[in-house]
Amino acid sequence: MSNTTQPVLILYSHGRNPPLHPPPDLKYDLRSIPNPPKPLRDVSDGRSKRLREHLLAKPKFVARLKSVEEDIVAAMQSKLAKREIQLKENAKPSNDDAKDPQLKEEEEVEEDADESCDEPTLEDALSNDVVLRVGCNCALGHHRSVVFVCELAS
Repeated sequence: MSNTTQPVLILYSHGRNPPLHPPPDLKYDLRSIPNPPKPLRDVSDGRSKRLREHLLAKPKFVARLKSVEEDIVAAMQSKLAKREIQLKENAKPSNDDAKDPQLKEEEEVEEDADESCDEPTLEDALSNDVVLRVGCNCALGHHRSVVFVCELAS
């Protein structure tokens, strides 16, 4: 496993209920953006090219998208900076260096015996990563929030 810190962005499109678990770091309510016309909503969801084009033609939608993109960049930079500080603090020499080499070797053997042969989990895979979760919701989570998340992801 690599010790390199990787930024991971997780985008959620959802309705208002139930609450997400784990909760997003950033939350955006898109209900203030006008809904697309009902005939368009009836035949498409947020993945539809026509629906995306309709919403991207709305200045309020585009302005909100740009604002959220800026928030995400700032939040990720902040999380990465905090992670770098943590890594630097963990890299400082500890008092273990002053221990007797014989004792250190015995401790390593004990630690090896305690480790299991389980498959790595998703949490293990993300342990060195900086994860930012962003939740975007509208009334039902089928149209505005889906388009919004698709645009953020692209």
